[in-house]
Amino acid sequence: MNNIWKYIERLFGTINSFPLRLPAPSLRGRAGGEAVVLFLLLLASCSTQLEPGEQLFTGLKPIDYQNHDNSEHFIETQAEVEAALATAPNGALFGSSYYRTIPYALWIHNACEGKKSGFAKWMGKTFGKAPVLMGNVNPELRVSVAENVLQNHGYFRGNVDYDIVYGKAKTTKTDTVARPRTAKVAYTVDMGPLYTIDTISYHNFPQDAVNLILADKPKIKVGDPFDVAALDAERSRIASIFRNHGYYYYNQSYTSYLADTVKVPEKVQLQVHMVDSLPDEATQKWMIGKIDVNIRRQNQEQLTDSTSRRFVTLHYKGKKSPIRGRVIFSDMKLRSGELYSQDLYEESLNRFIGQGVYASTSIEFKKKLRPDGTVLTVPDTVRSLTRDGQERRGAGILDMTVNCILDKPYDVTLQANYLGKTSGRMGPGASLGFAKRNAFRGGEVLGFNLAGNYEFQTGGSGDNGANYEISGDMTLTLPRLLMPTFLKKHRRRWMHTPSTMITVARETINRSGFFRRHILSGELAYTIQPASQSVHQFSPLIVEYDRLAEVSEDYNEKVKKSPVLLASMNDYFLMKMKYNYKYTSPSNYHNPIYLSATITESSNLIALGYTLVGRSWNEKDKTCFKTPFSQFLKFDVDWRKTWMLDEHSSVVAHAQLGVLKCYGNSTSAPYSERYYVGGANSIRSFSARAVGPGRSSLPDSLRNYQYVSNVGDLKCVLNLEYRPRLFGSLYGALFVDAGNVWTFSDAKKSLEYDILGDGVGKKFDASKFLTDFAVGAGVGIRYDLDFFVLRIDWGFVVHDPRYDSKSGYFNFPGFSKGQCLNFAIGYPF
Repeated sequence: MNNIWKYIERLFGTINSFPLRLPAPSLRGRAGGEAVVLFLLLLASCSTQLEPGEQLFTGLKPIDYQNHDNSEHFIETQAEVEAALATAPNGALFGSSYYRTIPYALWIHNACEGKKSGFAKWMGKTFGKAPVLMGNVNPELRVSVAENVLQNHGYFRGNVDYDIVYGKAKTTKTDTVARPRTAKVAYTVDMGPLYTIDTISYHNFPQDAVNLILADKPKIKVGDPFDVAALDAERSRIASIFRNHGYYYYNQSYTSYLADTVKVPEKVQLQVHMVDSLPDEATQKWMIGKIDVNIRRQNQEQLTDSTSRRFVTLHYKGKKSPIRGRVIFSDMKLRSGELYSQDLYEESLNRFIGQGVYASTSIEFKKKLRPDGTVLTVPDTVRSLTRDGQERRGAGILDMTVNCILDKPYDVTLQANYLGKTSGRMGPGASLGFAKRNAFRGGEVLGFNLAGNYEFQTGGSGDNGANYEISGDMTLTLPRLLMPTFLKKHRRRWMHTPSTMITVARETINRSGFFRRHILSGELAYTIQPASQSVHQFSPLIVEYDRLAEVSEDYNEKVKKSPVLLASMNDYFLMKMKYNYKYTSPSNYHNPIYLSATITESSNLIALGYTLVGRSWNEKDKTCFKTPFSQFLKFDVDWRKTWMLDEHSSVVAHAQLGVLKCYGNSTSAPYSERYYVGGANSIRSFSARAVGPGRSSLPDSLRNYQYVSNVGDLKCVLNLEYRPRLFGSLYGALFVDAGNVWTFSDAKKSLEYDILGDGVGKKFDASKFLTDFAVGAGVGIRYDLDFFVLRIDWGFVVHDPRYDSKSGYFNFPGFSKGQCLNFAIGYPF
C-alpha cells in the first residue's frame, strides 16, 4: 500500500490538503493511462486488513423458522425477530443482511487507513467504512434480544440458536497460517406454541369503570394471541377512558397485569388490576372550575382589561380584545362545571393552534384549594349531572388557564428575477405577497399577491415588441366553516379547526402585435381534518373563465395557416366541483404511506339548467357567457409508500392514476385539464410531453407541436426509487420510472387528428397496456437540508413505445436521444 501512495505522489505531487487541483489527464496520454493503472492497483491492493484469528462478517444465512404457521401474528413477530438479528455486512445491498455488492467503501477504508495526507484522510472519512468483523456482530446478544421478542409476542417456549459458518481457510502476507478469513451467521428460530388469552378478569376497579372498559372496544379479547404491545395499548385505552370521565390525574401506569400461564396449557389467564395505594387525586373525579384566557402580543405584556362571557374570562391589553370573544368561546370545548375530558382538552388545544394567529398556546390546570390547603370539592348535596350524564358530586375543582401569544400580524414577501431566453427575449419579473393575520379579529388570514414580468427582444431580429404578464389574487381564509346554519347544526369533533378559503384571481397575458388574453378564476373551498391522519377538502364552486380579448390582423393570418394555434387559443368556461381526500400514516410508522384521491366534475349544473328549458343533454355548442362550457368527470389517485432500510436509506414506491371522461356538451376537455407525462417529477428519462399518447409518434416536421398533441384522457405512472445516504446531507438515488397517457376516443374523430393528421397516437388498448409503457432508469444526487432539497436526476430510456417497430423490448434510440438530465427542487414524490 505504501508503494501505491508513493506512486500517487509521483504522478500528482505531494498531497497535503483537499481540494486538489489535479491535471486533467487525457485517456490517450501517459497521465490518463497511469490514472487507469492506479485505479486498478488500488482495487487489487485493497484486501481486507485482518489480524490473525479475525474474520470478516459477510452476512446472514437465510433464517430457519421452525414450528410456525403463516398467520398475521407470526408475520408481525417474524419481522421483529429479523430486525433483532439483522446485521449489515460491508457492501450490503440496500442495507440487506443477506446480499452484498462490491464493498468499495471497505476498500477505500483499507487504502486510506493510517495515511497522513489530507486527501487520504478525507477519502477515508467521507467514502470509507471500517470492516464489520465477527467480533462486532455479537450473535449471543442478538439471540437474547430475539428470544425476548418471542416472549413479548406470546411464544413463551420459543428458542433462538445460531451457528457460525466459516469461509475457506486462506493465508495472507501478514499471516502464513491458513485460517478462515470470512464468516456468516446461521440462525435457527424455533417458534414453539403460541399462547392465547383464555380469560380476562378485572380487579380493584369500580364496577362502573369496568362497564366503561368493556363497552369501549377493548384492545385485548379472549382468543387473541398474548402480545405485550396489545397489553400496553389496552393500558393506554383504560387511562384514556378514565381521563375522559373526569379522572384528570389517572395515567396508564396505574393499570397492571397478572398472567397465569400454568393452569391451562398454552393458555393465559389474564388479570387486569388497578394498582394498590393510588394517590387520592387519581381516584377522584375533577370538574372544570374557572376558565381564564390570557392573550398577549409579547410574553411579558401586562394585561389591563378583561371581559367575561358565559364560562370564560378573557384577559387582554387595550380597549378591546385582539380576538373576538365569540371565536375564543367557540374554540373552548372544555366547559366550566363539566368534568374534565382528555378528548375535549386535545380538541380545544388543537383548535387554538389551528387558528394560525398564535405563535404559542398552552393550557394549564390548577387545583382549587380551601384556605386550609385542602382540595375544594363539589358538595355531596349537589346531585346534578353533567351534559353527558356523569355525576359531579364529590368532584375536585380544576381552574384552567389558557395562555396565548399572538404571532406577527403581517407577512410580506418580495421576489425579483431576470429572465433570458434562447430566442433572444429577456426582461425583469417581480412578485409581491402580503398577508394580514387576524384580519377581522376572528382569526382570519387575508392575503394578496401581485406578480408581473416584462420581456423585450434583443439581437436585432426586427421584432421589437414588448410582452408582459400581470397576475393578482386575493385569498381569505377563515378558521370555521362558512355555510348555512342548517348544514352544520350537528356538532362534530375535529382534530383541527375546520377552515374556509375564498380565492379570486385574474391574469392578463399580452403578446405585443398578436393578442391579449384575460383569465378570471375563483374558488370556494372547505378543509376539514377529523383525525391527525386524514384531511378532507371540498370545493363546491370553482370557476374559470378564459377569453381572448384582442387579436391583431397579423395574428389572425398566422392562425389561419396554423390550426394548432387556433385550437390552443379557444375560449372556454368551467364551473367545477371538486373533492379531495388525503391520508398520511402516523409519524411512528416505520414504513409510512401517503394517499391522495380527487374527483372533479365540470359544468353539470349548467347543462342541467339547459335540460330544464328543453335542450338536449348531449347537444353540442351550448354556451355560458357567450363561451362554450366543458363537461367532464375526472378522477385522480396519488399513492406513495416508503420502506426504511436503515436510519438514512429508504426505498420509495409511487403510483399515479388519472382518468378523464368528457360527455354532454364536450368531445374534448381543455388542454389545462388533460394529462401528460415526462419531466423531473414523472418519467425522468423523457422531457415533459415528449411521449404519448400510447405508441404515437409525431413526424420531425411537427415536433414543435408535441406540447399540444402529447396529452391524453388516461394516465398511469409508476416509480421506484432507492435513496441511500452517501455522506452528510448528500444522498444518492437509483430509480426506475414507467408510464404513459392514452386517449379514449378514436384518434380520427379527435380534435388533435384534425390539427395534426396521422401524427397523433393511439386509442387505449388493454392488450398492449404494458408495451405502451415508456420505461426509463437512472441515477440521481440530492442535497437534503430538511427544509430544502436540491436534486439532479439523470435518466436514460429503457423502452420507448414510439419505436414499436424495432425488435425486442429494449428499443431505445441512440445515446443522444435516449437520455435526459433534470434539475429540480424537492423530491419527485
